[in-house]
Amino acid sequence: MGRIATAALGLIVLIATSCGNSAAPAAPAPELIAFVMVQDAGTGGAVEISAPDQIDRLAPGPAAAIDSARTAVTQHARPDVRIFAFVRPGCQNDGATIALGSKQITATLTGGEDTACVVAEWYLAVFAVPAQLVPPGASVG
Repeated sequence: MGRIATAALGLIVLIATSCGNSAAPAAPAPELIAFVMVQDAGTGGAVEISAPDQIDRLAPGPAAAIDSARTAVTQHARPDVRIFAFVRPGCQNDGATIALGSKQITATLTGGEDTACVVAEWYLAVFAVPAQLVPPGASVG
């Protein structure tokens, strides 16, 4: 083989090798887009969010915390994403997870294990969930 043919063959092998070794794109997953401590919410709450100002109805403040959650909702709002917000009591928590059950969508606070609080702290957790992962007819709670 001539030099041009050898170089061309080497390029084809390199391209085929590179394509074969590329990792598959990550599957879409729910994302915690906001997690903030809020003022005492009384009974908590859970709702699907369709507009950023709906966050205001879930928690009374503080204003900076609510503003950051509203901003996160605005940044993640797309037709192929559904947004869910939960206000939960906790104690020194540092995050939350979402469970997409066939009948109900729930959130659980994480962190704060082995910590005792005299008075519960309240947290707002907001998740962006790819729409195809949301079970049809599941309630938010």
